[in-house]
Amino acid sequence: MWLKSSVLAGGLVILMVFLSTCTSKEKPELLIYCGITMIEPMNSIASQFEKEHDCIIEIVKGGTGTLLESIRTHQNGDLFLPGSANYYNQMNRHEFSDTAKLGQNLAVLMVEKGNPKQIKHINQLTDSTLRIIVSNSNSGSIGIETKQILDRFGNYEQVLANAKLITSDSKDLTRLLLDKQADVAINWAAEAFKNGHDKKLDVVYIESKFAHSTPIILCVLKNSKNKALSTEFLKFASSEYGKKIFNQHGF
Repeated sequence: MWLKSSVLAGGLVILMVFLSTCTSKEKPELLIYCGITMIEPMNSIASQFEKEHDCIIEIVKGGTGTLLESIRTHQNGDLFLPGSANYYNQMNRHEFSDTAKLGQNLAVLMVEKGNPKQIKHINQLTDSTLRIIVSNSNSGSIGIETKQILDRFGNYEQVLANAKLITSDSKDLTRLLLDKQADVAINWAAEAFKNGHDKKLDVVYIESKFAHSTPIILCVLKNSKNKALSTEFLKFASSEYGKKIFNQHGF
């Protein structure tokens, strides 16, 4: 009798584990590519969406240019949130099926708190006494935005030649400024809202004729394996709730 009970109990445990495994596998999944500047609001929205829709969301973060290259190489993923409309405009219409605006991004001059070097204009970025850092225009959204701003002003090549370092994305720009390894960078204003960065960093706004607000556009990818759930996430992220989250993070 004891042996039968033990066998029965063991069988029930195995069955419960099997059912639990099946249940988790049956949960729908979404893979979202997200520009690194927007990762915090996207994490908040994804977490709430998972609770309401009993699903699993994986977010791949990084420089927008690098993410787009990965999407095209691997031909997978459900949604893509580039750091600016520049990359959205680079995509072919057949690469996405639906879009929604979540907020907007604005590039600024980012400096140490109190602006000790008195940096006030992009014409100062060619000053060899300043430690300038610039983002790569091929890897991050702020990189291509920087190029466009400085191209409008007419000093991109000179700034690039004067740069102490060329980084991959907005997060790296912020890190170098916080570590006091640089005096100034053109970066997304939203970076100053993260993790209390505004206590150590200041922003200097660039004239609007050079720096334009750029919309943040979430795209449902054509290769999405779960179009229905992806569309639901798009609606959720672009709802008043989602936009409020983005606004709280400086977008």
